[in-house]
Amino acid sequence: MTAANLPQKKSFITSDMDTCFAKAVEECEAFRLQGYSCAESVLRALLNAFSLKVSDQFYKGVFAFAGGAVNDGRCGALEAGLAVLSLLYSKGRMESSYSLKEYSCMMHDIFKRINGSYLCSEIFYPRYDEYMKDHDSEDGFQCAFVTGLEADYKFLQTYSIDI
Repeated sequence: MTAANLPQKKSFITSDMDTCFAKAVEECEAFRLQGYSCAESVLRALLNAFSLKVSDQFYKGVFAFAGGAVNDGRCGALEAGLAVLSLLYSKGRMESSYSLKEYSCMMHDIFKRINGSYLCSEIFYPRYDEYMKDHDSEDGFQCAFVTGLEADYKFLQTYSIDI
């Protein structure tokens, strides 16, 4: 499934989502400032937003997804979203219209639409270069923390169900 033919049954933005998303952004930023990686910060914010609990080992396992997961190349924020997608799907909290594989493909497309790519190197380096044009230090640079969270959150909010 590609971005061009994604189902459009719901809007990605709703008035009641704004407050929840704003809280997730604040939490993601707080985790970033505590030194958590992109993957960990986004994961923690998404888990809180969707009221999911995981073990400490699960959190630690996501650390490997930061910085493009070395060989994989995908953005850690996307990897975190996929982890939450898998949890929601396994708990029956995603609409049954699509398989997990279809949801994963759709999530990649949405992420790419919002971030221009789902590859860490294609997101990080251009943003870093642009940021450094106007700043003397890396302090405050956050790559795809917020826009990655935005893509993940909006997708999951659109297709998840409350049970």
